[in-house]
Amino acid sequence: MQPDRKHFSLDEIIEALNRCMQRHPPEGIEKRLHPDANLLAEIVGEMYWRKLDDIPVRAIQGEHLEALLKWRTPDGNH
Repeated sequence: MQPDRKHFSLDEIIEALNRCMQRHPPEGIEKRLHPDANLLAEIVGEMYWRKLDDIPVRAIQGEHLEALLKWRTPDGNH
């Protein structure tokens, strides 16, 4: 991640979610999400609920941030 980065856009997070779901489609009759997809979907849901176009990097922590950093680039470590 760029050291001076202040925000992630909603579009960037949705792209990361889509990458994860393409690599790991929902499974089973209940359409269970991959754990990373679930974490990214939580961020997207929160942003929709709060009507945010971007979110401060400092607001995403722990396993949510790990999932976002893993899936945010096409050549990332999956």
